[in-house]
Amino acid sequence: MLREVIFDWKSVVVGGGLAAVEYAIDHHIPIVRSCGPNIFEFDMFESNPSYKIDLYEGLLYRHSMDGMCPFSNLVKSVELNNDYLRVKTEQSNCIVKFEEAHIFDLLNIDYAPPEAYGKNYLRVFDWFNTNKLVEDEKGLPIYVFEDKRKKGVVWESILTQDELGVFDNSDTINRLKLQKVYGDAFRFDFLKREVIEIQETIYLQKGAITFHGRN
Repeated sequence: MLREVIFDWKSVVVGGGLAAVEYAIDHHIPIVRSCGPNIFEFDMFESNPSYKIDLYEGLLYRHSMDGMCPFSNLVKSVELNNDYLRVKTEQSNCIVKFEEAHIFDLLNIDYAPPEAYGKNYLRVFDWFNTNKLVEDEKGLPIYVFEDKRKKGVVWESILTQDELGVFDNSDTINRLKLQKVYGDAFRFDFLKREVIEIQETIYLQKGAITFHGRN
């Protein structure tokens, strides 16, 4: 039987992305991490050459050390009600009472109003090892990587769930595109496919709950 715990907070942030964590820290509010960060490891800020994931992990660590992330990354689902959340983890079934809630991500959220949902899409990343370093991206939607053990490229596609299983969007087709551009001097060996789901929200004020729009 799941253990039930009750929290009574004035305010709560729900979400897993960078915008949610920044808001929680800026306003010193506990966060329920309902999903992952939705950040690819090579995503960088346009204004400075630094990785978003580094900032995210640093901020999240700081907020956790302040005791403001009580569920860590253990949340399986969040049921949204007018003045409380039902937060489910593998070990517990928790009630979070609130006076105001700030929703940044809708993944794994039950009973959110339909009008709060924005675009839903997938960022799909096909990883390929290469026999030599790719030095010119040639305008392709790729990231180039190199470490002590391997070098390669990552091809990014933006797809819907229905498009994901279509052969024309497969790693095989993306490998052939790479081969066509870079020629036979390069060998591209498929490593893995990584998928990040994005569920945008639309700004909406509904009673004590604020949906914070695209993030």
